[in-house]
Amino acid sequence: MDWIYLFSSFSGRISRLPFWIGFAILVAVETTTQWLASQTGGETLGTILDLAFTYPEFALAVKRTNDRNLSPWVVGLFFAFNVALDLFTLLNGNFDMNNPINEAIAYPFGLFALILLIELGFRRGTSGPNRFGPDSLNDGKPTLLSQYAVVRWLSLWLEALVPAEPIFLGDWKTPNYPEELPRSVKHWCFTITAVNAVVCVVASFLLRSFGPALVFVFITALGPIGMMLSWKRAIRRLNRGVGVFRARGPLAANLSAEWCAIFALLGTPFFMIVFIVAVSAD
Repeated sequence: MDWIYLFSSFSGRISRLPFWIGFAILVAVETTTQWLASQTGGETLGTILDLAFTYPEFALAVKRTNDRNLSPWVVGLFFAFNVALDLFTLLNGNFDMNNPINEAIAYPFGLFALILLIELGFRRGTSGPNRFGPDSLNDGKPTLLSQYAVVRWLSLWLEALVPAEPIFLGDWKTPNYPEELPRSVKHWCFTITAVNAVVCVVASFLLRSFGPALVFVFITALGPIGMMLSWKRAIRRLNRGVGVFRARGPLAANLSAEWCAIFALLGTPFFMIVFIVAVSAD
């Protein structure tokens, strides 16, 4: 019943976790069906499928908009434009991005979609009840889908990914960084290692080569796993050289080592994708 409510109802509120779970399910199902449609060469079928997914996507977005106490017309405008674009494609063929007029339409639409994703996916709903219903969070935990063990596990994992300290530590004169591996860095190491593995498996399948697998081993050795193994030694060296950071100004010594490590980890899958694309282009 929860799943039916999640993808069909326009009333009530949902928090960020159910939104992302529903969003991931819809993206996975739609991507798979679109790929199957492309294998049959049916561009019209792909457009019809996109129209079919509009209803559950809209229902999901509206409940998150309610949680943010925004007007449903905000997402209604977005989905109305998307439906109009699909109908245009059905009647006139593919949307030609080489046309300057189409570019002038597509880029603002893409920016609007990004803003909506940030607003609905990353910002907390209003505290307490609002005009759309009671607060979607109960003691900090989502009430919808929380009876499923996998959802509770995912919630705990997402909480573990949040750093315990701000990007800028505030008191830049503090001489030492903690040598113990932060919980968030450890969980990001495991997460990014899994992402890198998926990237390499997909690349190996598409390129029909074991080269990406070797890249994965190399990057993993230098990246996430290497960071976990060398964290304490690296922090000790950093603490010994903290005077050098101070000499460069408060900004350098004020940066959080935890956040810097996370940003470095996030860069490894992008580096792998660029490297694999460059190799395959040759």
